[in-house]
Amino acid sequence: MNTQVLAQQRANMVEGQLRPNKVNNKPLLARFQSVAREAYVPSASTAYLDQPASLGQGREAFSPLVAARLIQSLNLQSEDTVLVAAAGTGYTTAIIAPLCQSVTAVEGDATLAQTATTNLVSQGFTNVQVVTACPTQGHSAAAPYSAMLIDAPFAEMQTAWLEQLTEGGRLAGVRVGADGIPEATLFTKHGNSLLAEVLFETKGTVHPAFTTTEKFVF
Repeated sequence: MNTQVLAQQRANMVEGQLRPNKVNNKPLLARFQSVAREAYVPSASTAYLDQPASLGQGREAFSPLVAARLIQSLNLQSEDTVLVAAAGTGYTTAIIAPLCQSVTAVEGDATLAQTATTNLVSQGFTNVQVVTACPTQGHSAAAPYSAMLIDAPFAEMQTAWLEQLTEGGRLAGVRVGADGIPEATLFTKHGNSLLAEVLFETKGTVHPAFTTTEKFVF
């Protein structure tokens, strides 16, 4: 598939999927317009469909719309330090990087982490580091973070995420509750408490690493 066709599909994604569905942040829309999603997913022919994309290794990336709504909810500023947990092949990290001060992308699968590194290095980002480690543990060496994106559905809030989040920091992700319904949610840290704002219901399967580890009780 040639680059002109893919560029048109990318424009169609922005105009047909994102703008009509409450994604109105102009810098964020510009990032989705400029980042070639086909470089981050195995199949270029399905890169811009309104659906999750298989990454191999039993993993999926959020659909463009879900990713956009989650990132928009973080209201990123140039001074923000961001953690992306379960970063996959690096697509959302590439979207976020120019919108903030720095991004630490943590991915537990070594193959996906290497792909993310290759992708992000090829884009020339100087404010991104990819860490191969269990995403439930965040990355304390670069903490604290003022914003976090959990880039795969999770069942329980992890203690390490909250410990590494600044006061007033924001965390966005898709939480699968006890009822089994995945909800895109924005959390804000206030002392030892979390304020949760459900954004919308979606679809998704809990990331294997996010099912049995230590959880934050609130």
